Amino acid sequence: MFDEGGLYPYGPDWGTQKQEANELLLMGVKAYCPELREQVVSELRDSGAY
Repeated sequence: MFDEGGLYPYGPDWGTQKQEANELLLMGVKAYCPELREQVVSELRDSGAY
C-alpha cells in the first residue's frame, strides 16, 4: 500500500519514527477493528508510547 505513489520507502531498509508508526497503527485499528481502538490506545499509553 505505501510503496505506491512514492508515499513511503519500502523494503528491508524501510523505517519510520515510533510516533508515526503508532499513528499508522491507530488508523488501521480505527478502520478495520474500531471496537479495539480504546484497548490499543490504553496499551500504548500504559507503555508510554502514546
